Amino acid sequence: MVKKTEPTIFTDGLHAQLQLLEYKFINFPENFVSIKPKDTFKLIECSKEKFVVDITRTVEFEENQLYKLKVIVREEFIIDQEKTFSNFQNFDEFKKELNKKLVSFVNQSPAYNEISLVIGQITSMFGNVPVVLPPNYLEK
Repeated sequence: MVKKTEPTIFTDGLHAQLQLLEYKFINFPENFVSIKPKDTFKLIECSKEKFVVDITRTVEFEENQLYKLKVIVREEFIIDQEKTFSNFQNFDEFKKELNKKLVSFVNQSPAYNEISLVIGQITSMFGNVPVVLPPNYLEK
């Protein structure tokens, strides 16, 4: 029996841009507070030429203490049309497969590496201990 392989999506380039960097100091806590990082990503645009994803990491602390930090990076993945669309019967089939594999594209891109670096740099300013978070998508 021949095992059916899943269609593959090939990319031929990636452009990334910092979209938002937001930092708001709240106050110094009297007691220890736990960090609450949250990651999200959203497909913004999808065409036969490219797909665009907004990748967000928010850092907050329990009891609304210390600070709130939010970073958004927009990534534009250029699709290798020749290799990719020979694997799909139509564009809707492609979009369905892309939605299933989007987390993989996000994790393989440098976005969370860069976001982690930015957060570490910002949180280490003025002699503070840097917050160093994993350079990949944090599942809930």
